[in-house]
Amino acid sequence: MLLKQKGKQGAVILSLNGELTIDTTLTLEKAFKKIISENLRKVIIECRKLEYVDSSGFSCLIKFSKNLKEIQGTVFFISLTPKVRALFAITKLDSAFKIFESEEEALGEFSGY
Repeated sequence: MLLKQKGKQGAVILSLNGELTIDTTLTLEKAFKKIISENLRKVIIECRKLEYVDSSGFSCLIKFSKNLKEIQGTVFFISLTPKVRALFAITKLDSAFKIFESEEEALGEFSGY
């Protein structure tokens, strides 16, 4: 899995590329720890090129969301592929996370935080 990070309008945007599995969660966990340690509270995870998420990948995302909430932060997901959106639905995480179609839509939602 490849990971790119950028900042925009006070938010951190992480773009995921490839598969989020037990073999690749360490890369994401390191990025998440850095975000938490820097007290960054607005995070968008862009999933346009994310091909698959397994149970350990979902566990990593859930843990990050909980850690972010502890510092009054929030995470939004954008641009899910149909396959990844189906995985979110199967696991019922589509109701646990806020999912948007675009970066602009998610950034606009942060105005309430």
